[in-house]
Amino acid sequence: MSRKKAKPMLSKRRIREIARQGKQIVPQIGELAAMAEEHRKYVRQGKKPKKKKKRKPKPQLRATDYVTPGQFARIFNLTEAIPKKVITRKALNQALLIIMVESGLRISEVCNLRLMDLPGYHGKQQLQIIDGKGGKDRVVDISDDLADFLKFYVSRYKSGCGQENWLFRSEQGGRLSTGAARCKIKRLAVKAGVWTFTKVDGTIATKFTPHKLRHTMAMNLQESSGQITIVQEVLGHSRINTTNIYAKSLPEIRLAEINKSSRKFQERSGMDLQKLTTPQESEKCG
Repeated sequence: MSRKKAKPMLSKRRIREIARQGKQIVPQIGELAAMAEEHRKYVRQGKKPKKKKKRKPKPQLRATDYVTPGQFARIFNLTEAIPKKVITRKALNQALLIIMVESGLRISEVCNLRLMDLPGYHGKQQLQIIDGKGGKDRVVDISDDLADFLKFYVSRYKSGCGQENWLFRSEQGGRLSTGAARCKIKRLAVKAGVWTFTKVDGTIATKFTPHKLRHTMAMNLQESSGQITIVQEVLGHSRINTTNIYAKSLPEIRLAEINKSSRKFQERSGMDLQKLTTPQESEKCG
């Protein structure tokens, strides 16, 4: 039946009347549900399916979209030093934090890492991302320190494991899920008191998410390199417009440059704000 020739089987008013009558007698819930479904099909006929609106990228990052070195230190200090032989939850959390803030990977990409994706297996100082966001494969360059840490981590906890094994495993032995990894990191943020708030039921939660570590890495890389194309390649963005939200200087750098510019202007103009704001001997109260 074409959309133009479609005829109503049951109107909305008729369904309401039947439902009102059903309260007086034994209601047939199954029949009412079937009637409602038939009415929905009729309403949908002749209408074009709504297109999903594309999510526009943020024009710029907010203050709560990345963490400062002090905030990250408060979270990282809650993890213990890695033990000699047996891996613990805190050691796993420590490795998650290090890899995410150093590589800028998404939490799903970190959980999907296998041993064969690491530099120690393919010989390049890169991480191989298989079936990432949008089903894309890519490689991510990493720092010397992260490469050394991964080598240390694998030699201590993954010795004797095959290259198909997951880098992070759950307590049941399978792949660590993204939900479990997200809960681990958010729990640390609550203990560290980073962006915490109180819910209606009285529980304490945090607005911190693992994706903030990806933003933090991108912000610092943009600040140190000054090249947005490098940030785009590392993050794996297909469009430069998505990466442009990181083209923003860090507050600490901005303040330092503002102070430098202010002092330079004062020297050229002969103005001395420090002298004006410092009370003279004659002005002091005796």
